[in-house]
Amino acid sequence: MDLFDRDLAEVETEDGVKYILRCIPIRVQEIREGRKDKERVLQHNEAEGIS
Repeated sequence: MDLFDRDLAEVETEDGVKYILRCIPIRVQEIREGRKDKERVLQHNEAEGIS
């Protein structure tokens, strides 16, 4: 797997610090699943009357 097989984004701050950003598809999926899990817990707690 090549680290730079996708387009990169470049951001430069006012201080001249340059950041190179890239998307990590596996991490995107992990974050998405974590959010879904949190939403399920909140919905369950709401149904049970737990605050």
